[in-house]
Amino acid sequence: MLGGLSPNQLLQGGATGLLVLIVVFLVIAIARGWIVPRSTMEKLYEAQEARVAKAEERERIWQDTASKWQETAHTAAAALETNEEQGNTIIALLNSLNAARRPGR
Repeated sequence: MLGGLSPNQLLQGGATGLLVLIVVFLVIAIARGWIVPRSTMEKLYEAQEARVAKAEERERIWQDTASKWQETAHTAAAALETNEEQGNTIIALLNSLNAARRPGR
C-alpha cells in the first residue's frame, strides 16, 4: 500500500500511477540488488570516493598555491611602495640640487 492506495487504484489513475509504480519498483530493485549487483554498487561507491579524494587533494593544492601567490603579491606591493618612496626622495633631492646650482641665489 502506497499512501493508502493499492496498486489497482494507482493503475486506475492512468499514466501517473503507472509512473509512480515503476519508480517505486526501480528504487526497490536497485536497493535489493536485483538490477545492479551489490558488488558493482560497492565498486561504483569506491570509485566515486576515490574521485572525491583526488578532487579534495587538487583543491588543497590549489588553495596552497593561491595563498602563496597572495603572499607574493603582498610582498611585491610592499616593495613597490618602498621603491616609490625612494623614487620620490631622489626626485626631491635632484630638484633641490638643481635649485642650489642656479646662479643668483
